[in-house]
Amino acid sequence: MRVSLLLLALLLAACDDKPKQSNENTGAGSVNINAGGDVSTCNPTFSGTLQNTSVKIVCGPGIPPAALEKLEAYLTEQQRSSKNLNDLIDQQCKAIIDWEKKYRDQEANLREALALMPNDQLLQAALAALQRGDLEQAAQLRGQRVQQWEEKVTSKLAEENFQAGKAWQLAFKPLQALPYLEKAHRYQPGDFHYGFAYAVALQNQNQRQTAEAVYQDLLKTARSEPGKPGRVALILNNLAVLVDDDTSRRGEAEGQYQEALKIRRQLAQDNPKGYLPDVAMTLNNLAVLVTGDTRRRGEAEGQYKEALKIYRQLAQDNPKGYLPDVAMTLNNLAALVKADTRRRGEAEGQYKEALKIRRQLAQDNPAVYLPYVATTLNNLANLVSDDTSRRGEAEGQYKEALKIRRQLAQDNPAVYLPDVAMTLNNLANLVKTDTSRRDEAEEQYKEALKIRRQLAQDNPAVFMPDVANTLFALGLAQLQWQDKPQARIALQEAADLLRPFAQQAPGVFGDKQAVILSLLAKAGDDVKRACQALEEALGFAQSENIKALLTQARAACDKLPARPKPPATQRQR
Repeated sequence: MRVSLLLLALLLAACDDKPKQSNENTGAGSVNINAGGDVSTCNPTFSGTLQNTSVKIVCGPGIPPAALEKLEAYLTEQQRSSKNLNDLIDQQCKAIIDWEKKYRDQEANLREALALMPNDQLLQAALAALQRGDLEQAAQLRGQRVQQWEEKVTSKLAEENFQAGKAWQLAFKPLQALPYLEKAHRYQPGDFHYGFAYAVALQNQNQRQTAEAVYQDLLKTARSEPGKPGRVALILNNLAVLVDDDTSRRGEAEGQYQEALKIRRQLAQDNPKGYLPDVAMTLNNLAVLVTGDTRRRGEAEGQYKEALKIYRQLAQDNPKGYLPDVAMTLNNLAALVKADTRRRGEAEGQYKEALKIRRQLAQDNPAVYLPYVATTLNNLANLVSDDTSRRGEAEGQYKEALKIRRQLAQDNPAVYLPDVAMTLNNLANLVKTDTSRRDEAEEQYKEALKIRRQLAQDNPAVFMPDVANTLFALGLAQLQWQDKPQARIALQEAADLLRPFAQQAPGVFGDKQAVILSLLAKAGDDVKRACQALEEALGFAQSENIKALLTQARAACDKLPARPKPPATQRQR
């Protein structure tokens, strides 16, 4: 009889670790299986034909019948793809060995875990499911526990990264803090505090696009959460601060401030102590924005005065908490009022009141408030320097501010060296008007430039525009000193450094780049290059008055005679 006919007969076969049998061998029986040193307690018996083989498994204690039924059903399903009886039996014997090992390993692991965590309900339920043969339920419970642990681990990682970032900020290294704050936000993207801290850090480092994206995600989430209007207002306020210096987005920023203000006014009706400070803050910020439109100066002044009134009321009950805000608003109001030459005395009085408050605060806490004393001295000097008869007074104020900032920078250079450079730059702008003090002014510019270059090496996104600004001031001074060759060098570098910033954020840096290029054209000795600089300046200009001035200057270029074209080159054939 042929082999294929023999396969139709009843077949009983058992697993064995001996060589494969031929197809004619139809012996029956059962044996223990040795697999890699682990002795299986399962005895499978196969019966039927190649096309219809069934398996019955009997195992030692500890494996529930319901689990074995699932294994038997699985093996019966798998046998349909086999073309050889011996291969089939061999494959399924190996599968049984592997399955039993997995089962006993799983049970042992659950027992070990429960020995360490006897009250873990998911572990208890998973072991119970495994022992009654509900393998899928056991797997689902282990999966739930994975998710639970992932949440715990990512939560811990997020918190540790967040604290590491805060530690770098505490150490005055904000750039080093960013990667940790980013990871905290990435591990827990739904946590508002991590996301908000990351967005603020990005904003402070001039990484505008990323900061705005994070703020927008936070805003979308906050709007969808009931009972979070204060959070919505906070995000809107910061978003507006981020974009309000972009001339092309002033309307957008104002809308954000107005919405934040409306929310905060509503919240302050029920909880004035909790939210009136926020109302004043947004009024102050909105006024700073509105001030940029000369037609709306009265509106801005009203907003400052409302903020000032709130802060003065708050300071009556809590002077240490709110006198700094009184001084800040007075400082900002003075900056607005001084634009009207008839009100310079009023502005000076506001600066001086702010300075008085800050000097008093600095007596008790110099580390915190001396920087603000220096700021107000700097601003007061800016005002006074416009009066040629008071240049000496302004110089004294600048020098006092510079002395304070140099002292602060000795202990904390990362924070206060930028202020030292700014005051040196301002002092040089004052001194340069006296032609007999040119060398002195140049030294001040160069010291400011040296500081800003050093700062820009570590953080170009924040400080490279400052480098360009000092080069611009130096180049302008050299032009005024009739030193065009040196002016061209400074202005060319300023334009090159600021160009990528102006290209990326024209609303913020475009006008400054346009002015630098126009001065570069003035300092040039090549008419063609000067006209090219004016053409590029027009491309960057944002404000209408600067565009008008550049267009007027550029008109002269159109009157230049056209250069003759060179003769066409003849090709040889």
